Amino acid sequence: MKLTATPEHSATLVDGEREYAVNWTIELTATSPRAAAEAACAIQRDQQSTATVFDVRALDEDTTSRVDLADDDEHHVTYRKADR
Repeated sequence: MKLTATPEHSATLVDGEREYAVNWTIELTATSPRAAAEAACAIQRDQQSTATVFDVRALDEDTTSRVDLADDDEHHVTYRKADR
C-alpha cells in the first residue's frame, strides 16, 4: 500500500485503494499493559510465529474478513458484524 502523508498527518489514498482497520488479538499474561504489549510485539515479530490471522474491516463497509497469511491461497472468511 502506498500512502502519501499530508502536512496534517492524514493519508491520501492512491487510485483503487481503500482504508482498512486491521486487528490481531492475543490473550496473554503479563505484569503490566506495557509488558503485555511488548510480549505481543515480540510474538508478532518472531519469524517462527504462527500469529498470522488478522481480522480486516474495510472502513466503508460493515463486513470483516478473517485472513490467515499462512494460508497460501487467497481464501478468507468474510462475515458481517452481526454474524460474529
